[in-house]
Amino acid sequence: MSILKNRNYRNLLIFLASLLCGYVVYTLPLAGLSEGGKISLGIFVVAILLWVTEAIPIFVTSSVILVLEAIFLARPGGPLNLDRGGYEIFTNAFSSPIILLLLGGYALALTVQKHDLGSLLAVMIIRRVGTRPERILLGAMTTTGLLSMWMSNTAATASMIVVILPVLKLLDDGDPFRKALLLGIPFSSSIGGMGTPIGTPPNAIAMGLLESAGVQISFLKWMLIGVPIAAVIMLIAWRILIKLFPCRVSVVDFDVSAHRSLNPRQILVLIFALVTILLWLSTSLHGIPTSIVAIFPLIIFFGFAFLQKKDFSELGWNVLIIVGGGIALGVGMSKSGLTDWMVARLSLEGLPLVIAFLIFGLFTMGLSTFISNSAVANLFLPIALGFAMFSPQWIGIAVALSASLAMALPISTPPNAIAYGSGEIQIKDMIRAGGVISVVGVITVAGYIFILSRILP
Repeated sequence: MSILKNRNYRNLLIFLASLLCGYVVYTLPLAGLSEGGKISLGIFVVAILLWVTEAIPIFVTSSVILVLEAIFLARPGGPLNLDRGGYEIFTNAFSSPIILLLLGGYALALTVQKHDLGSLLAVMIIRRVGTRPERILLGAMTTTGLLSMWMSNTAATASMIVVILPVLKLLDDGDPFRKALLLGIPFSSSIGGMGTPIGTPPNAIAMGLLESAGVQISFLKWMLIGVPIAAVIMLIAWRILIKLFPCRVSVVDFDVSAHRSLNPRQILVLIFALVTILLWLSTSLHGIPTSIVAIFPLIIFFGFAFLQKKDFSELGWNVLIIVGGGIALGVGMSKSGLTDWMVARLSLEGLPLVIAFLIFGLFTMGLSTFISNSAVANLFLPIALGFAMFSPQWIGIAVALSASLAMALPISTPPNAIAYGSGEIQIKDMIRAGGVISVVGVITVAGYIFILSRILP
């Protein structure tokens, strides 16, 4: 019993038990599933258990997936009939163009954060929205959403919380509007991330899996799809928060005019960031792939000392490995026939397409409420992409967007945890507001993606 009380030993036992469960599933007599499919199913089960329990860091679980696939699926003459070196179909997932795109995005976001550009830009926007409470909330949410399109939702939330503190100090302790502000910032950081491929890991995972299936989605196309729906859900969330937590005063007379102007170095960072973003959006004009454009921030910001050598370790390498592991898992499930086998047993025949989108969205959002949305995307996207009734790009986008709408609990996202840590938010407040916004958001996404799937190729 003393061993079970030690966290390290307990996690080791969970890890070993997960491997054992994967092996037991592999030995089951499952009709219609090939040898390779059984191995993939065993690996899938191991991934589920390790990602849900977090007995080991979730990026380490991605590495476990790669090792198991290389040993049991990619061996010469093995169940997939691969030649020597066939393991590269799995290792290539970790060198996907999506990985480079994310890496450049992290370099861009880290530079903005290190030079305090996020907070300064937030102040510049907030001071222009006026003094009416609902306008202040909308300005704070919009600014947070815009920041989270280009930097991590945690960094966007932290930057915005600092800016909004002077407003909180002007409100009475019992004013419900304090909760609206503190909840609006983390909620909008999750919603804003839906707008770009680098805004949140599920977006990148979806793009990587779609690319491996032969479906290319450009940076601009994702934004043309993601930004409008993010804006709509942001407005919905704003109205819900105002309704649930009305302000007791009609005017909040605050002053954020005492802020520093942009210094020359910050102006250069802003210029380089805008150039990078414009290059990402105009790939069809200049022909440079977005993954290559993503290397420019690494060259500029590290080469000219906007970032230091020690900052290199802060570039979100754990997320890159998580994304790579998810793509590798999807490749294994597809190549082994596991995806087709699962799809055949999850019949959605006869359901209206919009209802099917809604089911996938609610399931994804529900799971993401309790475990990492990256883990959910890794597990669920390969299955969703296997349904012949869907266009792969639309179900992939729908699932990715739905994964960002889990916001009902402090454990749902790091920004939610930041808001809860303020001591002013109770769990019932987060469930009440976040739960409604999550469900309404998924319904909105399902309807939106259904309409796009009808009118666009």
